[in-house]
Amino acid sequence: MVSYVLDSSVVIKWFINEEDSEKAEKYLIQLEEGKIDIFIPDSLYYECANVFWVRRPDGITLDDALYFLEELLSIEFKPVLPLDILTKAQALSFKEDISIYDSVFLALAELKNCEFITADKRLYNKIRERFPYVKFLKEI
Repeated sequence: MVSYVLDSSVVIKWFINEEDSEKAEKYLIQLEEGKIDIFIPDSLYYECANVFWVRRPDGITLDDALYFLEELLSIEFKPVLPLDILTKAQALSFKEDISIYDSVFLALAELKNCEFITADKRLYNKIRERFPYVKFLKEI
């Protein structure tokens, strides 16, 4: 089975309509159909919850956020504890000058030997030449 690592910038598009939400949703559909596996660090849950909070000025209410979290927690990801990849992620964050939050996803993709899909253009542009398995959602 094909596996992917999706970062929060992709997963959040399942809940908040943004540019390329339809592209992001294709991964959710394939996951629900049992066609792919999606690995995530468990920190993804906190990152998404934070985005729901940040997007309050855009009309996200507490009820919306709680509903989105319930839906997010019901998705059958393959979560990996950051402790399993933290040392590698820390090394990548220093070497590539990226946040530990981003490097955890990158380290997980290396560990699982799969593509890492991001919608974060800044991150993608910074690491794409050295990490060919990193893909930009907009270009898929």
